[in-house]
Order: sequence, then C-alpha cells, then structure tokens
Amino acid sequence: MDITVAFIGNAATLIAAGEITLLTDPNFPHAGQRRRPRRTAEAVAPRAESRGKPPKAAAPQRSFRILAG
Repeated sequence: MDITVAFIGNAATLIAAGEITLLTDPNFPHAGQRRRPRRTAEAVAPRAESRGKPPKAAAPQRSFRILAG
C-alpha cells in the first residue's frame, strides 16, 4: 500500500493511504486557553470538494511517498 504524506503548511498535513485520506491540523487550544474569534466555516468557501480526493493540481509541491511493504 502506498502512503502519501503532504505538508500543507502551519503543521497541517494531508495523509493518503489507499482509499483513506486524513487531514491533520494540530492547532488546538490547550485546556483553559481561549481562542480568538475567527470567520465561521459558513463564511469561508471550501478549497476542495468534500467528496473524493482533492484534484492533483491542488496538491502541495512539498510531498513525499512512503512505500510500505
């Protein structure tokens, strides 16, 4: 199974393994920490369709493959 890891930026990573694609974003507040208000998800247009994998043109240039065997 090929595993693709793509670093998107600011610690966000896109991991694809077979039919599974996982987006990680570890920018979470610590316990008791307050977040500054930001735009809501409804106010921001999505960068890619939610069904299926993003188009290859949207893939970041900094990526590498791990061959698991």
